[in-house]
Amino acid sequence: MTTRKWDSNILYETPPNPFHPPGSFPGTEMFVLDGNAIPGAIRVMVAWLAGPWKLEDIFKPHAHNHSETLMFLGSDPDDPRNLGGEVEFWMEDDQYLLTKSCIIHVPAMVQHAPMIPKRVDDPKKPILFTGIVPTTKADDVMYYSRDPKWSKYRDPIMDWEGANVKWLDEVDWSQFPKSQ
Repeated sequence: MTTRKWDSNILYETPPNPFHPPGSFPGTEMFVLDGNAIPGAIRVMVAWLAGPWKLEDIFKPHAHNHSETLMFLGSDPDDPRNLGGEVEFWMEDDQYLLTKSCIIHVPAMVQHAPMIPKRVDDPKKPILFTGIVPTTKADDVMYYSRDPKWSKYRDPIMDWEGANVKWLDEVDWSQFPKSQ
C-alpha cells in the first residue's frame, strides 16, 4: 500500500482517555484528538452517550484557561433537534436540563460541569457529545473545584500523562480577564 502525504492526519482511533477508559460509562468515547495524537492538533473529544452515568463516572466542575465549545446532538435523523434523552449540565451555579440538540460556548475560566447524562430514550439512538478546546493538550490547564457542594462527584486524575490539572481555589485571577 502506498503511503500518502496526509495519512498520519487521518485517525481511525485515538489512545484511550484515562478520564473515561473503555467500559466506564454507557456509550463509547470515540476519539480524543490533541497534540499528542497529531502534533499541532487542537483538543477534540467525541463520544456516544447511550445511557445514564453512574455517580463514580461524573467529574467535579472545572474550568479551562481557554474557551470550550460543547455539543450535545440527538441522533434521530427524523427529529435531529430532539436530544433523545436528558443531560444535566452546569455552568457555575446555573443548572440546565438539556432535552434538545444544542451547542454551548463556555468562556475561558468559567466553571462548568458536572455533565450528567440522566436518560437516553433509545440506546440505538444515543446522544452524540463533542467537546472542543481550541488549543493543544500541552497548553490547556484544567482547574477543578474543591467546593464541598460538589463532594459527591469524582476528583480529577491529577497525574494523567501530559495533563495540566490544578485546583480552582489556587488560581491567580489577576492573570485572567473577567469572563462574561
